Amino acid sequence: MELPSNFALFDAAADVVIRFRGQGAYKSPENALHALERRVPDASQNDCNSALEFLSDKFDEATELVAECLADGRLSFEECRESLSAETASATWKAIHDILSWAIYSRTK
Repeated sequence: MELPSNFALFDAAADVVIRFRGQGAYKSPENALHALERRVPDASQNDCNSALEFLSDKFDEATELVAECLADGRLSFEECRESLSAETASATWKAIHDILSWAIYSRTK
């Protein structure tokens, strides 16, 4: 999948993914997509969809990774971040950081 290089798109998409996947907001993928399109009006629907799909996958990876690390008693934010960010475009790094932060918070609060 070719990812857009729009930092603002990924920043907004991270928030939408956290709210949708982590907190149950928006009720459906379509509503989450519309929310992202409203937040980043200059991004195409295809770019918004690509960003949501990519970060939804990263959300799943982050929650699994945090659960595994907690079970092993070896939670390291930096190691998790490096694992999730490996071979990804720099435009996605802050979004991945935000998703990982939420995953750790939600599992340790």
